[in-house]
Amino acid sequence: MKNKAYGELAIHPAPLCVFTFPILLLSFVLPEQHMEKASKALSYFMYWLENFFFIIFHSFFLAILLPFVYLKNLLVVLSASHGLFTTLFNTLGWLIFGPLLTIFLGLRDVYYYIKILSMHRGCREEQGLEDELKSEQVDE
Repeated sequence: MKNKAYGELAIHPAPLCVFTFPILLLSFVLPEQHMEKASKALSYFMYWLENFFFIIFHSFFLAILLPFVYLKNLLVVLSASHGLFTTLFNTLGWLIFGPLLTIFLGLRDVYYYIKILSMHRGCREEQGLEDELKSEQVDE
């Protein structure tokens, strides 16, 4: 990967290397500075192609978990409330608003997952924080 213009052509495994074919064709006609941009675009494309399936899997996993989370929180509301009227009020509130809140929290979880994946330079650098391991890195 030291060669930023052509390094992307060599790192993808066998089934995914088919997607590098347009870049391979462009490498015959584009100058090296444009190849760097095309290679970076291919890198982002491959990154999001892989993560698309992870996002879908994560969403299905959350959809399967949401009913169990709702029921578990119903038990928590029942056990954590003290007094008859407080328990009835909190349980009724959870039965009515709990599904909406659970779905909202699941969607927010998927949103944060996508937001973290879109921090291409890293979470700490994206937030303007210094890298904790920078002093421990060894230069090649």
